[in-house]
Amino acid sequence: MRLTLTLLLLTWTLSALATTFTVTTNADSGPGSLRDAINQAAANGAGPNLIVFNIADRSRAGRTITLASTLPKLPSNTTIDGTTQPGAPFGISAARVIITDVSASDHFYYFNIVGVDNIQLYGLFLQSVSYYFGISVQQCNNVNIGAAGKGNIIQGFAAAISIVNIPEEPFTTDNITIQGNIMGTDESGTSASTAQLNGTSIATIEVTNLQIGGLNPGEGNLMNQTIEPLEYSTITDQNFGYLNIQGNKVGVDVTGNKRLSPNNAPFLIDGNWNTGKPTILVNITDNVSVGGYELTDIFNPFVIQGNHIGVALDNVTNLISGATNSNGDNISLNNCSQGLIGGPGAGQKNYIANNVEGVVEANCGPITISQNSFFCNTSIGIVFDAAHYSHPAPYVNISVLTTGTVGGTALPNSTIELFYDDLCPGCEGKTYIGATTADNNGNWSYSLPATGAIVATATDTYGATSAFSTATINTTNIVVQNATCGRNNGSIKNIQVSSGTQWYWQDANGNIISNSLDLTNLGPGTYTFVTSIGGEACNASSTPYTITNVTLPPFDPASITVTQPSCGQVSGSLSYSGTFDAATNYSWLSAGATVCPDFSAANPLQGLAPGAYTLQLALKQDPTCLVQYGPYTLAIQPAPSLITTTVNVIGTTCGNANGSVTGITYQNAIPPVYLAWLNDQGTTVSTALDLQNVKAGKYRLVFKDGGTCDTIFSLWYPIVDNGTISYDTSGMVITPASCATPNGSITGIVFTNASTFTWTSVGDATVIGNTQDLTGLPGGVYQLGMSNAYGCQAQIPRLTVPQVPKPAFNYADLQLQDDTCNAGTGFIRYLTMIDITRTYTWNWYNSESPSTPIGTTAGYLGNLKAGVYTVTVTDQYSCVVTSKLLTITDIELTPPVPQVIDQYIPRNTSTVITVGNPQKGLYQLLDGPTSGATILDSSASGILHTPDISQDETLYVIFTRGDCESVLAPVNIKVFDSVRIFVPNAFTPNGDGANDRWHIKIQGLTKKIQISVFDRWGTNVFTSNDPNLSWDGTAGGHPLSGTFVYIISGVDYYNKPFRIKGTVIIIR
Repeated sequence: MRLTLTLLLLTWTLSALATTFTVTTNADSGPGSLRDAINQAAANGAGPNLIVFNIADRSRAGRTITLASTLPKLPSNTTIDGTTQPGAPFGISAARVIITDVSASDHFYYFNIVGVDNIQLYGLFLQSVSYYFGISVQQCNNVNIGAAGKGNIIQGFAAAISIVNIPEEPFTTDNITIQGNIMGTDESGTSASTAQLNGTSIATIEVTNLQIGGLNPGEGNLMNQTIEPLEYSTITDQNFGYLNIQGNKVGVDVTGNKRLSPNNAPFLIDGNWNTGKPTILVNITDNVSVGGYELTDIFNPFVIQGNHIGVALDNVTNLISGATNSNGDNISLNNCSQGLIGGPGAGQKNYIANNVEGVVEANCGPITISQNSFFCNTSIGIVFDAAHYSHPAPYVNISVLTTGTVGGTALPNSTIELFYDDLCPGCEGKTYIGATTADNNGNWSYSLPATGAIVATATDTYGATSAFSTATINTTNIVVQNATCGRNNGSIKNIQVSSGTQWYWQDANGNIISNSLDLTNLGPGTYTFVTSIGGEACNASSTPYTITNVTLPPFDPASITVTQPSCGQVSGSLSYSGTFDAATNYSWLSAGATVCPDFSAANPLQGLAPGAYTLQLALKQDPTCLVQYGPYTLAIQPAPSLITTTVNVIGTTCGNANGSVTGITYQNAIPPVYLAWLNDQGTTVSTALDLQNVKAGKYRLVFKDGGTCDTIFSLWYPIVDNGTISYDTSGMVITPASCATPNGSITGIVFTNASTFTWTSVGDATVIGNTQDLTGLPGGVYQLGMSNAYGCQAQIPRLTVPQVPKPAFNYADLQLQDDTCNAGTGFIRYLTMIDITRTYTWNWYNSESPSTPIGTTAGYLGNLKAGVYTVTVTDQYSCVVTSKLLTITDIELTPPVPQVIDQYIPRNTSTVITVGNPQKGLYQLLDGPTSGATILDSSASGILHTPDISQDETLYVIFTRGDCESVLAPVNIKVFDSVRIFVPNAFTPNGDGANDRWHIKIQGLTKKIQISVFDRWGTNVFTSNDPNLSWDGTAGGHPLSGTFVYIISGVDYYNKPFRIKGTVIIIR
């Protein structure tokens, strides 16, 4: 009552003080129209302005205003109050005036509120045909859309209410209140057709202090939509005050017991972590919601209390059943620092039901979840993100449940809350029982007034609440042992109950067969372990475990092959041709002892001595389940051998085949006997017992008798060669005779076993030397013969010593380039030698330096002035030759005019003048139009620096090469004092090559520049710090069209800030 009286007094006060404009017609424009009233209010100046209604025709059609375009922008301090229109309100609302548009092709805001303060909209029925935006608010403060008893009806819009603050602009959007409105339903609040549903009810960006609904009667909103009821996001890192969502009914009818929205999409509340940690105080209280709430990047403590989520106000009706686009979480928390869901106070409990998960946390700090009612969530009540929690994860186990007492374990000093479980599958607390505290060791207990299905949560000392306790089984160490040989000796052991108070084993038919943890004396069958906490609803079952009867595999004794030991060796063997069974151990026994414990790893079993052997098969899991086969008997046999005590080896001489191995005999051989002598390449060279007339090499005898013994191989017998002469010419060096003198040589040949040497000249058979190396030779062909005391001889093939002629010049490609302007630009090149295979040393001379070389480059001498030049060339044989005289003359030419461009620079600054296509020579910057003017700078590269220029001026560039100089080239230098920016107001990015991109042109220098473009919702679609960059009219790869706002700001060369703003149109 007090709030209502205050509001009435405030309205009366505003009415008494404001300038009142009365709407008397439902026409779109003209005198007495709403459009005219807004224009008059705008002309009234600062206001305050009050627009009231008094349309004579009070029928529904008479009170319907049909818009052809967006209404004029509202001025500050303006109230539009539809409740002042005489006539009955529409449905359960306070609205008395309908505003609609013409057709579905219209796309405009009904109210576009931009850059103003103190705006109130009351009692209006906004009914969209075109499915666009209803109320758009940008950069505004103190805006009220509806109030208790003065709410609006807003239906059929893509976004009923859009509130945006552009962060790049120096404005805020602050203190926005949305109360008492009916959005997305009919006027009775009991149904919602496709045409009446809004796409989203409220969409906001960068809004400070936003109130949606309230806790007093009539302040809550009724909101139905096809997607999210609220899209709340921030972009920058600043204080956004509060976001209060209170007393609203969302996705349901006016009773709160019937779902109207087609889906269960949640409130989306995004603090945007990319920009830092903005301050947002979120309070979600006393709402009914089909889809719940999704909070992302909220870094301040939030509160969620007194809400019905997924369940109607009657605490029975399932609001999610049948919804499309199902959101699986009633409350989803992503990257949130701290919060409270529920609480001990009256009305603070939340009812969280009928979804997949109740509360889901991801990368959050301590979230306290206290004394709520969770029920019939199909997966799990609380999902705690232990992987990203910075402390040990809270948990709670229930291991004791007796009449009057419940107890278990948790983190030390945790707060334990106990609940009775719901009747749906799973473990979640529906009815709060009470709380207790774990001791320093983590043990806790609580006295119960009654027993039943109990679940619990644990809240650690930091305030983080765990998931609900569940019956938990640990099968990590379980051991399953099958029954063997038809006996009931199977078992299942080492299962552990982490959380549970009752347990039992059941067979495949569901019969309980044991209440012990270990199950023993089992026959074949399937068995399952079940544990629970006080009842069947909150239980856990193990994987079914199957016990089978394991027996020995079939075995054929004839599959064992016996190989007898022979030739006097321990070489008997036993092999199995079948397949080994992995569950069976195969072992061999002899004389009561185990000789092979694992036959499967040693098949065939070899190296056996004579004796009797038995094969035993036994199950690996039960060695008492066994059978034996055999015995299998092995016997011994004699062996032949070679006698080598009288062997005699004789070597070869001079590489001849006159070596031998004789004197070997054999014994204990069974005819027929095979004999063969093999060389070290494996080739048979003889089948006689004595080896004779063979060349040097390694030989051995192969012997095999007619019995079963293995082949016998003798030792290798080496037959060495004596006296053979050899030589190696790989290091030989033949030096040619050169410059018509006998200075050739043959050296570096390496000899083995040679003692006498004879060199002869092949042409006349004259002996010319008896040494290993031969020197002082003229060009010719020579040959060497060798011998030794064994009578061995050898001869080297003929060797040729070349006769190298004197070197000669090749003048065919010679080029002589004369000098110009006495600048030393002449050169001599392409002088070569006829024999290009030799190595040469070059020394150049002229008349001024006849003895000291002026260059050493082969075939080239550069940077020459007029004169006479010669070159002396020496080859690797020290032969010397001198060229003919080579003459260079001088030619006078006029150099080219320097290529320069005019300059545009800031006043009192210097600049750089760069000559285009610079030539070899010297460039000079002059302050006058004559070659005798003052030289300001010189450069061989063509890059010249000016002094500081205070006014428009002309300088000159001259080019000199040697004693020649060019015509002077003028450079006009203009100076400026400020930056000028030229911005196109439209472009057509249609790919035709004309005006496809948006370019700005800057005249002057900037030290810093920022270019930003925004769409009409304040979204930044293009940003650049590069003044030379252009924009192709897309954002995120998507083409844009329409009108956009640009802001260009920065600092010029003189550190003066500049800022311009305007619009650019994209035409497609």
